[in-house]
Amino acid sequence: MIQPVIERALVPLLRPDVYLPLLALVVCGPLAFAQATGGAAPAGNPEAKKAYYLVVFNNPYAGKDAEFNKYYDEDHVPEMLRTPQVVSAQRFVSADLDKLPKQESPRKYMVMYRIETDDIAAAYKGFGPRPAQGAKSGAGAPAQGAPPTGQGAPNAGQAGQGAMQVTPVDNTTTFSITYEVLGAEIAGAGPKNTGKGEMKTYYFCARNNPLPGKDKEFNDWYSKQHGPEVAATPGIVSAQRYLRSAVQRDNAGQSPEYLIMYEIVTDDLGSIFDDIDRRAKSFPTDTTHDASKSEHFTYQALGPVVTLEILKASAAKK
Repeated sequence: MIQPVIERALVPLLRPDVYLPLLALVVCGPLAFAQATGGAAPAGNPEAKKAYYLVVFNNPYAGKDAEFNKYYDEDHVPEMLRTPQVVSAQRFVSADLDKLPKQESPRKYMVMYRIETDDIAAAYKGFGPRPAQGAKSGAGAPAQGAPPTGQGAPNAGQAGQGAMQVTPVDNTTTFSITYEVLGAEIAGAGPKNTGKGEMKTYYFCARNNPLPGKDKEFNDWYSKQHGPEVAATPGIVSAQRYLRSAVQRDNAGQSPEYLIMYEIVTDDLGSIFDDIDRRAKSFPTDTTHDASKSEHFTYQALGPVVTLEILKASAAKK
């Protein structure tokens, strides 16, 4: 009686769909077992990719905006999307207003490249060297002698370096900052349509640092209180926080460590800032960061987020 019982117990184990996953678990570990059984990789998988954003700021040469935009849309962004680990891109132009906050954008144009990798330093090595002045490149990096900080316009001496204008990008003004995605996206109130005109997408950006020794309190305040408070303003669709990465390209500008970007969809951007200003008067006072050193600026999206597949599909329709 015992032998038939044992045989019935062992027969299922001889099926390939049973013993192969078990063999994978014994020989290769939990990740292989998860893949063999069609499940997700276990939490804490060291091979999991992280999300980064390479945010590039720059200006065109004077009077070259049309050429600049054509170059970025038709040449540079597609080139970047063919780079391994670069999965999407979105372009922006400054939308500064005489409203809150009264601060100029670092440069007229901004582009954000999403990079997914488990080694950002290795990924950047594959981007190639920083180009010479005016030369085409895979990352829009500046020439040697570019300004070390992210603010202000180039001086006359720097502008004079642009005699050889191979592209319409004034590389003496170019700098970039690499950010890691910090926490989950914060839900907002949604678009605001006043009926005044075309609905457009904007990003209101705030960069700042915690006061010494206040990192935890600062992050708790931003993620749990201040970010949601501002995002609850009608017109704000969502917000996302970022942390300046320890790994930067060699053309990184100086900036505070933390960035939050509020996505705004509206036909009346000025009214959004009026609402933020009005609502902020009722916000609790913050004691975790130096507000006098915070940086604020706003960009308008020049188009949606694009991938290489989207660009190929669009080109095929033309």
